[in-house]
Amino acid sequence: MTVEKIMFSLIKSEIAGVSTEEIKEKLNPDVLNALFKLSDKHDMSHIVASALLKLKALSNDEISQKFNKTLMLSVYRDSLKDFAITQVGEILEKEKISHIPLKGTVLRKLYPKPWMRTSCDIDVLVKEEDCERAIEALCKEGFKRTADCSTHDYNLISSNNFHVELHYTLTQEESLITADKILDKVFDYAYPEKDGGYSYALPYEIMLIYHLAHMARHLIHGGCGIRPFIDLWLMNEKIPHDERSVCDSLKKAGLLDFYNASLSLSKCWLEDSAYSEKTKALEEFILFGGVYGNTLNAANIKAGKGVGKIKSFIGLVFLPRKNLEVLYPKLKKHKILLPFCQVKRWFKVFDRQKYNKIKRITDARNSVNSKDSEKIRDMLDFLGFKK
Repeated sequence: MTVEKIMFSLIKSEIAGVSTEEIKEKLNPDVLNALFKLSDKHDMSHIVASALLKLKALSNDEISQKFNKTLMLSVYRDSLKDFAITQVGEILEKEKISHIPLKGTVLRKLYPKPWMRTSCDIDVLVKEEDCERAIEALCKEGFKRTADCSTHDYNLISSNNFHVELHYTLTQEESLITADKILDKVFDYAYPEKDGGYSYALPYEIMLIYHLAHMARHLIHGGCGIRPFIDLWLMNEKIPHDERSVCDSLKKAGLLDFYNASLSLSKCWLEDSAYSEKTKALEEFILFGGVYGNTLNAANIKAGKGVGKIKSFIGLVFLPRKNLEVLYPKLKKHKILLPFCQVKRWFKVFDRQKYNKIKRITDARNSVNSKDSEKIRDMLDFLGFKK
């Protein structure tokens, strides 16, 4: 049995409640070391640790201590997160600011234990016109706004040092334009969680479209890790829905093929469903990429989509105006400044850290071979992302 199969068996035991007693005899020190490296790469070591404890497979050795540490840390961080989630919600309610909790803030409730669904931040959506008022209200209560922001959110740090992403849009790029058209009107679909309240929830179909769109954006930039597939399986299992209606909505959003492939892979991991050629190819890509993907996967994706090496390099040198506006806010009102902002950014590239990042991306793109790009092209095709 491979270390990958052992990892998924242990995850399945915790998430789906399936016994894995037969795994215990395969857990020698070498396997445990390999298991920790793989599960930690995908931020699953805390769930694996919980399963190993139930099997009484951990001792006082170094690798057991590593597993125990990740488990205790995930429980501790979840308590911090729980406090910060409550704090954000109370502040926005008090200021009568409509908001929608997103991603892990909602999905953690579907797991057997909330700490199993780790995340490094709290995501909440507000209307763009309410952003400044929301930031001001949070900062009055001890939150600190950081310099970082993006084309879709602002970043803050809570009073107990937890990262908060205040989203003002769920649309992030044009590669999923059909889904973005739906997500752009997300407040039209949302409903209040309680009468007279300002915290809103999403209908299952819209929640699923956002989950898949966000998941896809990470995947086409190098990988999304195991966790979103587990999220998807739990959503499908625990939230009542009409599958035919769901499929109709996903088809309109251009995400039906991706949904079918992703759900199928999650069932391979959590239900022991048989692999197909497609799910095997998707699994290989996901396992290689880790939680946040990697530059080689990202380079292969670009090659698979037909983006040549020269075009890829030009894309690194010339940022889209929307991205430059994040770095230089004055550009929003004064579009004539675009060429000056591009040049100003070039000087930042000489910073060693940024230079090394660009070098890694360029080297990865140059290392892509035709066989790998063909495999990725096939994968993008059956996921519905080739175009």
